[in-house]
Amino acid sequence: MARSKVLCGFVNAKNGFGGYVGFTPFLYNPADRSASILKNHEDNEAWNELEMMVFKFTGCDTALGL
Repeated sequence: MARSKVLCGFVNAKNGFGGYVGFTPFLYNPADRSASILKNHEDNEAWNELEMMVFKFTGCDTALGL
């Protein structure tokens, strides 16, 4: 199965208090109009690996230096 082309980058959003949370990796897949933001779940290493799988499959991990 061929990989679809995706857009990878970093986003810096504001939290509920109006402060910036820091740059976080994201990817956007225009083929199915889906987006993923890589969040760090400090208490759940297995969840971190599941989220990282999407970035690894698309090649965004290498492109963003993750």
